[in-house]
Amino acid sequence: MKKVLFTMLALVTIASLAAACAAPAPAPAPAPAPAPTPAPAQPQVYTLKMAVGHADMAIETIRGHRPFIEEVERESEGRIKIDFFPGGSLVKHRDTPEALLAGVSDIGQCLIGYHPDLFPMEDFALLPGMVDENHEIVQIQYELNSKGWFDKNYENLGFMWLGYNGNVGYIMYSKSKKVMSIDDMAGLKTRVPGKAAIPLITALGGEPREVSAGEIQDALQKGMLDVVLHSPNAFLTYKYYEVADPGYAINPGVGFAGFNNVLVAGKAVYDMPPDLQNILRIAGIKWGWNICHAYTQFANKVKPFFDTHPTLSYITWDAKEKERLVEASKPVWEIWAADLEAKGYPARQLLDEIRQMKEARNKPLAVK
Repeated sequence: MKKVLFTMLALVTIASLAAACAAPAPAPAPAPAPAPTPAPAQPQVYTLKMAVGHADMAIETIRGHRPFIEEVERESEGRIKIDFFPGGSLVKHRDTPEALLAGVSDIGQCLIGYHPDLFPMEDFALLPGMVDENHEIVQIQYELNSKGWFDKNYENLGFMWLGYNGNVGYIMYSKSKKVMSIDDMAGLKTRVPGKAAIPLITALGGEPREVSAGEIQDALQKGMLDVVLHSPNAFLTYKYYEVADPGYAINPGVGFAGFNNVLVAGKAVYDMPPDLQNILRIAGIKWGWNICHAYTQFANKVKPFFDTHPTLSYITWDAKEKERLVEASKPVWEIWAADLEAKGYPARQLLDEIRQMKEARNKPLAVK
């Protein structure tokens, strides 16, 4: 009996196993859905405010500021966007450093002569006889920077310099008096571009007045100025001749003064990645040269314009007056250097280096 039961149990077990083997395998569990590919991170866009004193249609804007903005936005592939505020609409020209430090603007052009306390040695370009050709003085500025003359000062101020421009030597515009010599300058209210030019005008018998470029024509109309020291191209840009009576351009043969501008950026640019800072620097250097070219082209038009105008005249001082101006300029250089040396700046060393640079170009300084 036990044998029969064992045999029946074995048959049932075998049948069960066969049935199990014949049954279809269960469907596999579905594979988990792949994780979605994360979207590429969008690059940060830096929006900067650029504020300048030049009008929207000024030559500096057309040839310098707007091309600078276009290049920066293009080369950064949209990672830098610049909002432009021309004509002092956001910041007055003289207030540029303070606006940059306060974050009111992020990029601006400083006329160095307006701020001798901030740029104590860089206003060397205002010294009489220093500037003849603007491209040269800007190249000298870059060479001095490469030797470390000014970078530390910018760093201490919290600025980053982006580029420089400058102008040809300043000549003189007289509203009504025919200034044929130094003696004719006695008592004339004379606009100067910065403090470094004040000692010369004082030595020549004039009465120096610091007036911003945008305010000169109004000052001429109101009798606050008799004479303007300015770049030749400004005579046409600002149309001083419209208040002429009869109006003279006076070229002494040695620049009364000169100027250099620096395009600077504030803290917002320091916080940007190095590749974007480099884009700003490259565009800034081009900005400077573009404006230099524009100034030179305009300066070359001044004499023909005055010579052919029915009421205007262009006067060139003779060799004797030129030499008198050079002699009168020598103490001005010494005053400038002595003042800075007393404040701890190596001004005489700077002048010696500039002299060597000029001599290496076979263009020695008129003032020895």
